[in-house]
Amino acid sequence: MDENNSKFNWFMLACTQMFAYAVIGATIFSIILGRFYSNPTSQDTDAVTLLSDSFFVSENVIALPSSSILQLLGLSIVICFMLLIFVSDFYLKKHMLIWRFSIFLFLALIVISLFSLVFRWFPPNSAIGWISMLGSFTIASCTSIIPTLIKIRREDAALEKAFSAYKEKSENV
Repeated sequence: MDENNSKFNWFMLACTQMFAYAVIGATIFSIILGRFYSNPTSQDTDAVTLLSDSFFVSENVIALPSSSILQLLGLSIVICFMLLIFVSDFYLKKHMLIWRFSIFLFLALIVISLFSLVFRWFPPNSAIGWISMLGSFTIASCTSIIPTLIKIRREDAALEKAFSAYKEKSENV
């Protein structure tokens, strides 16, 4: 029961963090769009509306409607479920971390693409939208994975050094 409680707590914390990052990112994007279209004419408003169904466009406001926030929550839950399976140490402990990360990233890209198509986050035939999404995903993935892998390698080196010292000490006894 304690392990299930630990998994549940991990999952809830990860979902909360993921959702917060998603909302903050979408809010920053809407602020940037709002600055770009600071005094939207009807033509600019149509351009933003065509850009995505995920934003609410008013006179001087570009905001996220509650439906978009709920979509981000759903995406956060799905991604965190995949994190629980592939990245956490609760499952698949014996597989190499780089393989677990690779599988997770591939599946996350598929899930995000499906959410983009289903919820029309940008037009499906927009090459710029898909290239931007792929670029953003790649940059975000690299900025999160590289420090994690460096940290893990440092921890492994420290543990290996401690194990060698212990092994040497136990042989001398």
